[in-house]
Amino acid sequence: MTWLSHHRVRVLLALATCSIFSITAEVNAEVTAKVNNAASSGLSDSTNHLHENTDIGKTIADAVKAIASPYSQLAVAIWDPNHQRSIFELNTQKLMQPASVMKLFTAVTALAELGNDYHYQSQIYARGTIINKVLKGDVWIRLSGDPTLTSEQLSAMVAELKQIGIQQIQGQVYLLTIPNEQVRAPGWVWDDLGICYAAPVSRLILDKNCVLAKLAPAQNTQKGKTVINMAPSSAIHVTNQARFIPLTADKHTRDLCQLSLARFDNNQYQLNGCYPSNGAIKLAIAVNQTEPYMLARLEAIFNQHAITLDNNISLHSETPALIALLTDRAMPNIIKEQKQLSDESGHHINSDDIRLIASHNSEPLSVMLDTMLKDSNNLIADSLFKAIGKFYYQSTTTTYKEDFISAAKAQLTRLTEMGIKLDTANVVDGSGLSRYNAISAEQLMTLMKLIYTDKRFSSLDAALPEAGVSGTLTYKRGFQRLLRAKVKAKTGTMLGVSNLAGRLQTSKGDLLFVILENGISPHQQAESRTGSEILTAIMAIYEAKAEADNEANTNGIKPISNK
Repeated sequence: MTWLSHHRVRVLLALATCSIFSITAEVNAEVTAKVNNAASSGLSDSTNHLHENTDIGKTIADAVKAIASPYSQLAVAIWDPNHQRSIFELNTQKLMQPASVMKLFTAVTALAELGNDYHYQSQIYARGTIINKVLKGDVWIRLSGDPTLTSEQLSAMVAELKQIGIQQIQGQVYLLTIPNEQVRAPGWVWDDLGICYAAPVSRLILDKNCVLAKLAPAQNTQKGKTVINMAPSSAIHVTNQARFIPLTADKHTRDLCQLSLARFDNNQYQLNGCYPSNGAIKLAIAVNQTEPYMLARLEAIFNQHAITLDNNISLHSETPALIALLTDRAMPNIIKEQKQLSDESGHHINSDDIRLIASHNSEPLSVMLDTMLKDSNNLIADSLFKAIGKFYYQSTTTTYKEDFISAAKAQLTRLTEMGIKLDTANVVDGSGLSRYNAISAEQLMTLMKLIYTDKRFSSLDAALPEAGVSGTLTYKRGFQRLLRAKVKAKTGTMLGVSNLAGRLQTSKGDLLFVILENGISPHQQAESRTGSEILTAIMAIYEAKAEADNEANTNGIKPISNK
């Protein structure tokens, strides 16, 4: 791409400052206008020679001043890793709501604490005697909080019981749980809790603790009436009083038309309100209570495999003594022994032995982090957050709790050990959903430097969304043209918040950046492109500088400095 005409380069070489350079017509017109306005105020008419100590940060400052909204709060940090120096800083010590850029802290801590090959493991154990396909004994189901566990995977584990000859269980099937488990972090917005991106984070996770459904027009009934279509095995019940209104309704009517979802005990819901639509719309409903949901799903899976249960599946607290019993005394499940156990002639499990019947491992941490960062997956982030707390404290104390408070303390400790000073920050969850999180651009930039320089975290760069190519930056406004494939960054978006942290590739080398914008008007957020506009301007500045330096070298003139 040609960023400057030769004529413009010659003009720049005659100017005393290095303010914002000319940008070609390919740059977004709105950005161009803002940048040119800043440039006109920053150029000097009284000098006709080059300054070797031109401050490129001043040029960026002019651009940021031109682009920034007067109504929101903005913090910006730009770092040149090749020259190990700050290029530009604005409000870098002010605490801001990080939203999903919080996942970068979780990713670094997870790699440091859990290791690249860490995976979740779900297990089924059994003890007793199998006679004529009847297990005269008990079964324990131990799930691990795997945020990726699916019904198909859990069903395959239950099928292992059938494969060793069990068609009936006379004893008890126990689902292990953590008593009074904290499944939502402080500061999660109440209105979000019925939506799948705020699904409960528990030891009991299946199908993302999310139920998919459709709200569709009811057939042959009163106009506007709707029905909810979902799988019979969904294990939730929704009372529907929602209505559709025509898309042709006046704007005032459409603006006042909203759906609301009320949540009740035992995963009972009520859908109210209205929605402008001529056809079906998709719903994604977060499970409200994980224990009744998982019990219902397990019952359906046992029925699917025609395994008769003499007793209802019951909850059992996961105590250290019970886990020691299961893991220390469990015999491995060997295929040869399975075939013997399937024989009706009387082979059986010794009633004193606990046997590991089935086990499922999740993908390793490296794969989960890729999904977490590219798709901004909250469930993976907060599941890993709680795992960090568990693994950190179980090595130092026997009285740890798997909750968000312990996880936050563990993460702060581990990050501090790695040189990230978070004494002024507030860390509440791993996803950034909590409105109580508070991070400064300076703290986030310190983390970005660590990711860029420490080989332990080099995989995170590849996991970041790429502008116009992957993840949450695939279709984000302002990233499809000039910034395409030039930016890799974690996005962070919630009501009133639009953040970015990542790496910008210029012809002069990489730049690390943090752009945090809070307090955006809800009415303007859909149109807000502060982050992409700032990056576009910086790209233009650096590309212009590269062309100016090339022209200067060609003509034997000392190039402009970017001090």
